[in-house]
Amino acid sequence: MLDNLIHRINNYSGPFRITVHDVGHGNWNEIQFGDTRIFFDIGAQMGWGNLRVQQIINNVNIEPDDEIYIFLSHWDIDHYHSILQLEGTQQLEQIRAFFAPSNEHKTATVNRVINILSSAGIPFYPIEFTNKRNRHNKEIELNLEQYCLGRLKIYRSTKTPSKNLNSIVMHFETENNNVLFTGDQKYEKLYSYVVNHSNKNKPYIFILPHHGGYAGKFKKDDWETVNFSDIIISYHKRNRYGHPFQSHITTANSLLKDSNTIIETNGTGSKFFII
Repeated sequence: MLDNLIHRINNYSGPFRITVHDVGHGNWNEIQFGDTRIFFDIGAQMGWGNLRVQQIINNVNIEPDDEIYIFLSHWDIDHYHSILQLEGTQQLEQIRAFFAPSNEHKTATVNRVINILSSAGIPFYPIEFTNKRNRHNKEIELNLEQYCLGRLKIYRSTKTPSKNLNSIVMHFETENNNVLFTGDQKYEKLYSYVVNHSNKNKPYIFILPHHGGYAGKFKKDDWETVNFSDIIISYHKRNRYGHPFQSHITTANSLLKDSNTIIETNGTGSKFFII
């Protein structure tokens, strides 16, 4: 299953469509090429009812011939809410595989997701914690290890009790662009373990972690070494967390070139990029 996805994405010669879906205060990002669709998260805002979540799914426009692979950043409901609404649908049957961090904090809702996948015969691949490379350092690491898929690279955290940091991060690279799908991981980890080991001169599309809210320190001195083409926040202004933080918006805008400004979903529709 995974070998087939690797072969497809590494041998595809056409353009890729990157989407940051407008799902309220949640996360649903996508890489699409041909009839293959890779979802990084499949979320929607917590507290939104079935009809509103169904409208989000309708807007994503899943075609009958699409083959879907899902990578879940971490087990917060705003990152997987929409899959609950797919139960019993043809769209659910189009999911070829579901990848997620292991050690999932097993709430009733998480168990429901796992049961939905199992009942539909969808393979569920838990991605285990990676091993520390520096055993004398107590900090959480993000390591690539075996999750290197060529153009698509999956980073996995070392062991942590934190739900946000017990996560995967996705880095997608073409001949001319980088895209960083972040979930709720911290800026320091994203820079040190992913961005700093990539071609920072190649333009970056960057989704701000944690809906522009708290995700550690967003240090301009580090990130100004990166050539950003676009920075996006996926959020909704009606949230109880005070996201996004103005300090992060200010930093993000200062990193953009050519008078570009940060892009926000916030009810304005999904954002698309062809790379």
